[in-house]
Amino acid sequence: MEEYKKVLIELDDLMRNIGKHFIPDLEILNEFHLTKRQVAILFLILKKPETTISEIAQYFEISKSAVSQSMTKLEEEDIIIREINHDNRREMNLILGQNGQRIQHELFKLEQKMMTIYLTKLPIEDLHHVRDTLKKLDEIIMKEKKDK
Repeated sequence: MEEYKKVLIELDDLMRNIGKHFIPDLEILNEFHLTKRQVAILFLILKKPETTISEIAQYFEISKSAVSQSMTKLEEEDIIIREINHDNRREMNLILGQNGQRIQHELFKLEQKMMTIYLTKLPIEDLHHVRDTLKKLDEIIMKEKKDK
């Protein structure tokens, strides 16, 4: 069990270190002084456009009220715009505002940089192995949570 703990700590440290290398490339986020939750919500919306507050609440396992509170700052900064869901008028879709589009563009540039400069230096099989291992871990966690 101790070896698992050691590996988990090493993985966490590595992911944080890798992330730190790219923080300067996303300086645009500093303009808005967002909380970690607001950034996490923004990144989810960037990955899944036209998501709803209910879907975000479910994803992060938080209340819709907590999501709405975080959304206020994102709206004030024209990062996110609430739009009525035409399929369910009681729901609001969240789309990118002008600043959200700017952030999306910077994130796209960063992803391109990561792929062309860094990831292509690894054999694709290694990347597949990391992906498959993380997928297995996610499945184990979901199964264990479901069984409880």
